[in-house]
Amino acid sequence: MENKKGTMTLGGRQYVFREEDLEVNELSFYVENPRVFSALNVGSGIIPSQEEIFETMRKLDNVKQLKMQIKSNGGLIEPIFVRDGNYDVLEGNSRLAAYKLLLQEDSKWYKMKCKILPKDISEEDIFNLLGTFHITGKKDWGPYEQASYLYRRMKKSKYSIETIAKNLGIKNPEAKKMVETIEFMINNGDDKNTHYSYYYEYLKATGIKKYRHTSEKIDTRIVECVKSGEISKAEDMRKLDKICKVKANVAQKCVNDFIDDKIDLYESYERVEETGKLANNYQKLKKFRDSIAKESFEEQILCEYNNYKLIKFEIKHINKRLESLNKKIEENEKQNVVG
Repeated sequence: MENKKGTMTLGGRQYVFREEDLEVNELSFYVENPRVFSALNVGSGIIPSQEEIFETMRKLDNVKQLKMQIKSNGGLIEPIFVRDGNYDVLEGNSRLAAYKLLLQEDSKWYKMKCKILPKDISEEDIFNLLGTFHITGKKDWGPYEQASYLYRRMKKSKYSIETIAKNLGIKNPEAKKMVETIEFMINNGDDKNTHYSYYYEYLKATGIKKYRHTSEKIDTRIVECVKSGEISKAEDMRKLDKICKVKANVAQKCVNDFIDDKIDLYESYERVEETGKLANNYQKLKKFRDSIAKESFEEQILCEYNNYKLIKFEIKHINKRLESLNKKIEENEKQNVVG
């Protein structure tokens, strides 16, 4: 193809790139790319060989799908981004793996379209490039890949997570929770990318938080459950969150029995569910009672002198409705007993 030039702005700096067809065998996988990093579960200080990366990447479903798409299209629709000099593929490592597979079948796939960025492009701007493409753009990285990349960039750069989040256009609380989840996995010795969503759900749960403040064992118990498969789905962390939110002795006992490994999560949830305290309408009524029982609520009501007439009207009809509802519940209870 005829060489073309273009420009792109990263981190406030304008870069000139050239478009060129490069030989597949000249190109190198970029180890810091999350697809590569998470596929190999690369540990600290370990640098895998290009052969090791390819042998892992070739087994990925998205690489197999890309191979078929590229073959069907007759080539790349979007060029990959390459750093000049060492020809590291900064963006497009899955496409490089797909091309390597195609090249094994037919020599016509020996070249691929590339946008070649200057060799002096900074690591921060590489991060901005990848983050723009895969965290705030097409988002084809998985949650673990996105979060682990944010974490590594925060550790390697001079910038805070707040600054990194702002540069990428990510909401600060979301970026912090992503990084917190990766730190939790590292601290608890679990680097399996499929476990990320379990810990993310666990750490964002507001009901669980109070137990994490009062019990040192709950984190250990959760990690054991995730690693062993005792908790079968990430969304089941919400069951634990629900029972943690119930203000009743039976719920607290069930949570503590789960933490002490006396019962599993599902038995704990079933026991609390049987009491009816997890029912949605019960929770609504409990929340309503808790809100009007607060002294601050009473103080606010008493200060609204101009609304006394309207407030008394509402209280009267609420009382009337509650008395009627309570009467019907008592009648149903009697019928059920008789039946």
